[in-house]
Amino acid sequence: MLLKLCNGPKIRQYAIIIIVNLNILGTGMTVTWPSPIYVKLRNKDEAVLERQITPEEWSWILSAGYLVSAITNFIPGILQERIGRKYCLMVAIIPKILEGLLLVSTSKIWILYLCRTLNSVADGFLICVVPTYSAEIASKEIRGSLGTLLQIMSSLGVVIMLGVGPFLSYRATNILLCSVIVGCAIPLILVPDSPYFLYAKVVGSQLSGFNGVNLYLQTILESTHTNIRPEVASVIIGCIQLAASIFTSLVTDRFGRKRILTTTFTGMAIGMVGLGTFFYFTENADDITGFMNFLPLIALVLIVFCFSAGPGSINWMLSAEMFDSSSRAVGLSICSVLFTIAVFVVIRFFAPLMLAIGPAAGYWMFSLNCLIMSGLITFLFPETKGKTFTEIQMNLVGKHDEEKCEKNISNDFRL
Repeated sequence: MLLKLCNGPKIRQYAIIIIVNLNILGTGMTVTWPSPIYVKLRNKDEAVLERQITPEEWSWILSAGYLVSAITNFIPGILQERIGRKYCLMVAIIPKILEGLLLVSTSKIWILYLCRTLNSVADGFLICVVPTYSAEIASKEIRGSLGTLLQIMSSLGVVIMLGVGPFLSYRATNILLCSVIVGCAIPLILVPDSPYFLYAKVVGSQLSGFNGVNLYLQTILESTHTNIRPEVASVIIGCIQLAASIFTSLVTDRFGRKRILTTTFTGMAIGMVGLGTFFYFTENADDITGFMNFLPLIALVLIVFCFSAGPGSINWMLSAEMFDSSSRAVGLSICSVLFTIAVFVVIRFFAPLMLAIGPAAGYWMFSLNCLIMSGLITFLFPETKGKTFTEIQMNLVGKHDEEKCEKNISNDFRL
């Protein structure tokens, strides 16, 4: 195996986990795929579908897949215990490749429903399996930095899609997406399976409103009517997201998961307040000048930076750390189900909510949700920085159950 050429266990850990997390590039691209694509589909000069798509149809195209995914997300928890983390990842790539091929060749609206459903199911697998694999491969000293690679790769995918998507045709954008998915899947052949799986064979961040903001990013920027071009602002925000993910990978083992999450949720709340304030004061304004011209971009940058530096980078890693080896796969499957239900609710009702109560009230509501999450993390979540899985479990169950906990938890493995 080529990975054996890497000298030292930590270098091998980095190499293996980077290869596995490469597959999240496609996830990042499909997350922001709607932002440039919706603009193209509404453009009468760039007719790619059989007819003009309606806003109601578009909201269902974006959200319907998450309903299916909420059901299928139980499957990876069972499947990865049967065939292993590595082969479960390979299974997840198949519907993503099929999605890419269909997007390149279709002109039917119903195919878009199918493609987004395939994407949601595949991403549900990846988000369940990749954090499990990363947590089981990495040693405790570098588990934090390696765990944030998922968000770094996702943010890089976001930058790629926002950076080139607005300037390519509909077909070329989808060809690029399909190529990235296939290219990132091939190196999986080189990686071993998780040591926890091999051993066993032998003996509410979404309610912050970020997904609604992310998927409608270019549309939101257009609705602000500022002097900043939406395409340029989208690229800037995508780069900020990538930078925030890299920043978190460097500091998460120094400052701890808990402190970063409380700080970033508070930052998101401030950003949502800023966005709501902009729409409140400019609702009937004919001309937007001065500071108000830059307020929505500043607010969006703050929201995206804080999400990528906090919940986006840490939530899945923290979820993987909270479960012992025997229940990690099932536990993450349950988390994934709850996640997709929350994503469906936010995406499906984001646009109707903004129409019903107005964007100002909508963003202020999301701000309140962020503050609630910050408070819950402060008082309810334990710190997992620098602890083995055994130590984390002992902290969760309490000292009086230490003996029982020791019997139920496997020893930590090192490559």
